[in-house]
Amino acid sequence: MCELVIWVLAGAARRGTHEEVSGVYLGGYGWVENLVPAQPKATGPTLTADEQRVIGELDAALTAEAANAPALPPVQPLTLDNNGGFLHVPSAA
Repeated sequence: MCELVIWVLAGAARRGTHEEVSGVYLGGYGWVENLVPAQPKATGPTLTADEQRVIGELDAALTAEAANAPALPPVQPLTLDNNGGFLHVPSAA
């Protein structure tokens, strides 16, 4: 009901102006009911003992390599002198 009142008042307020109005702007909202998660997907193929051994060796080698890697410097925040503190980035939506 509140949306209808706002819509009517906006139309009445617009009639008082001398602007040419063309086009139609539509909006809406909604929700989903009875949403359930999908069935779990099947897992990958079963690995043989030899394949599991090779994967274990690779994991151990990568873990040892990562332990010896130099530490990265801490991340500094992005600062720009002329943006007033705002970051303009694309939306994930």
